[in-house]
Amino acid sequence: METPSKPKRYLKLVGKYLWARGLFTAVGGYMIFSVLLYAATDIDICIPCLWTTLFGYHCPGCGLTTASINIVKLDFVGAWEANPLAFLILPAGLFFVYRDVSGFLKRENAHSPVAA
Repeated sequence: METPSKPKRYLKLVGKYLWARGLFTAVGGYMIFSVLLYAATDIDICIPCLWTTLFGYHCPGCGLTTASINIVKLDFVGAWEANPLAFLILPAGLFFVYRDVSGFLKRENAHSPVAA
């Protein structure tokens, strides 16, 4: 039996990871897509703040999407003005995603047979 090449094996693991975290993949993928689309073309399909929509005043998280868009545009001052919390939330989120992916890969490698 032929062992798959490294890129095919990694692609299969990425697909397995994304499938295992379906809801997070869908919501996170949509958020990333909408931020990049808005930053590149000014087409706004971002999810509005539900707190502001329902209650009429801003929550502490309001402006995080705007700050993310400004970071993608390399406008760090605008990002800070939109919501300074973005400079804490975004790196923390990236860290937790990295930790989750690396833990998943360790578990998968522990269960996969060693190629001879």
